[in-house]
Amino acid sequence: NGGQETTHLTAIPNFAHHGMVYVPLGYAAGPEGQFDLTEPHGGSPYGGSTIAAGDGSRQPSAKELAIVKKHGEVFGATVKRGAAPVASTQRKVCVVYYSMYGHLKKLADEIAAAVKAEGVQVDMYQAPETLSAEALTAMGAPPKPSDPVMSHDQINKLTEYDGFLFGLPTRFGGMCAQMKAFFDSTGGHWQKGALHGKIAGTFVSTGTQNGGQETTHLTALTNLVHHGMVYV
Repeated sequence: NGGQETTHLTAIPNFAHHGMVYVPLGYAAGPEGQFDLTEPHGGSPYGGSTIAAGDGSRQPSAKELAIVKKHGEVFGATVKRGAAPVASTQRKVCVVYYSMYGHLKKLADEIAAAVKAEGVQVDMYQAPETLSAEALTAMGAPPKPSDPVMSHDQINKLTEYDGFLFGLPTRFGGMCAQMKAFFDSTGGHWQKGALHGKIAGTFVSTGTQNGGQETTHLTALTNLVHHGMVYV
């Protein structure tokens, strides 16, 4: 556990500052032994890796080489897809957000309009509420926006989209419970790899200047990486 995931994760801010796209492995290397626990090996959802041992004496195993090869295939296919001519069919993006006081709703409307201006179809959904009406009233929350709710019976619709934008209010430097519950409800898609390779981005709202403006994006990546989604 000497950096098998954290090395990938802490490298991502460098890519983000360059405006680069991050392509994780996800769990595409299952057949190559990514899930095999009979021996220690590298290869997390973030990407290929090896365990060199403290003195550098251990060389990459056949399993690790197979996993990193699969990551190369995933990356190459992503590059090839990005360089391919634009398909004649219209692309579809789904915006899923949670907004208690309206801040994320305003951001969601703006980012959706910008995506639409690029000729992409956009559907907007709110994450399901986890708080009671009494709690929301006590917190002074205004009425909810009119966008439909991405309820559990709507989750299967996610496979219809080419990309996603997730609006994440911050709670203690990470996403709010409502958005975490939404991601937790996508476990069925994770098991099938149904969202692997789809494009995703995030936008956030925080209470203070340094109250999660970067960490909310960064900690949300674990959800996207486990799905094998491409982060923009």
